[in-house]
Amino acid sequence: MKDCLQILVADDDFEDRTIMSECFKDLGHSNAIKFVEDGSELLTYLDNKTDEIVTLIVLDLNMPRLNGTETLRMLKSIPGYSNIPVIIFSTSVNEIERKNCMALGAREYVTKAGKWDEYLDTCRRLYSISQEPLQPMVA
Repeated sequence: MKDCLQILVADDDFEDRTIMSECFKDLGHSNAIKFVEDGSELLTYLDNKTDEIVTLIVLDLNMPRLNGTETLRMLKSIPGYSNIPVIIFSTSVNEIERKNCMALGAREYVTKAGKWDEYLDTCRRLYSISQEPLQPMVA
C-alpha cells in the first residue's frame, strides 16, 4: 500500500532538520516528512522510492555535492518529477537568488525563521501545500 503523503526535505544542516522534525512532530505529522542531506541524495531517494508518493520537495540552497539551485533545475527537467512542487527554504535573503529559483520553477521561496512560532507556521504551510493534488505533467 502506498503512502499518500511524503514531504522530502534536502538540507545539510543537522540543526535545521531537527527543528523542522520537531515542528512536524508538534503538529502531529511526524510521519509526513523525510530528510536527506543534499540534492544528490534527494535524486537517489526519488529514483529508488517504492512505497511513497512525494507530494512536496523542500530544498535548502547551500548544500554540498548538489546545491538547491542545481537540484531544482534537474527536478524541473525530469518528466517524472517536474510536477512535484518545490519550495526553497533557505537563510539567504538574496533577491537575485530568489528570482532565479522562481524562474527555474520553484513554487515559493521561504526564508528560514528565527523563532519557533514562525517555524511552526512555515511547517503548517508546507504540510498544507503537500496536501494539494499534484498538477498533471505538462507534455
